[in-house]
Amino acid sequence: YRRLVELSPDTIIVHRGGEVLFVNTAGAELFGVASPEELIGKAVMDFIHPDYREIAGARIVRTQEKGERTDLIQEKFLRFDGRAVDVEVVTTPITYRGQVATLVVARDITGRKRAEEERDHLFEFSLDLLCVADVDGYFKRVNPAFEETLGYSSGELLAKPFIEFVHPEDRAATMSEVEGLGRGARTAYFENRYLRKDGSQVWLAWKAVPGVEEDLIYATARDVTERKRDEEELRRREAIL
Repeated sequence: YRRLVELSPDTIIVHRGGEVLFVNTAGAELFGVASPEELIGKAVMDFIHPDYREIAGARIVRTQEKGERTDLIQEKFLRFDGRAVDVEVVTTPITYRGQVATLVVARDITGRKRAEEERDHLFEFSLDLLCVADVDGYFKRVNPAFEETLGYSSGELLAKPFIEFVHPEDRAATMSEVEGLGRGARTAYFENRYLRKDGSQVWLAWKAVPGVEEDLIYATARDVTERKRDEEELRRREAIL
């Protein structure tokens, strides 16, 4: 078991009464020290970001005094150089050398958090309309370009089934595409008309894909109203000719 713990890529800490009793090699790397021995005897709260110390203290009480396992949460640790590290943490009570202690398993998610922040930045500043919807028919998230194009706030768009914003003549075809994604289709390409808050309509060209997890649909759309008008004008001229 000691070899498994030492080879684990996750940080593993054992502490009791707020004092660190054991740290594996991955933990030493996470906190930026040369060896785990440098952390033994230190106060565990010294490695918790100030914003999370109250939460960490409550979790210690739950594990050491009440014998409860705590659920996975995200928080921040502090390295020896003062840099904050985003981590996922789970704790559970154990018996260590004959006494009750707390086992902490933490995973560094700094890279993942950075990627999420970059994705959120792109979502917010994209010129295309971006949205996340569930298969039950409601938007879960829309970007500012979506709000600007339709004239609704995000709160208004999330409050009603998205099909209510679609032109009545296009609703059946739109739901058919959405249901296809729910049945396992990998990608849907379609165009439909949405109703703006001022009563006008806008043509949108969509690309939608199902989410890897949960019953979500990720979609991007582009305003093609001008193209549709040009096509209609061309058909009108051809009819005249």
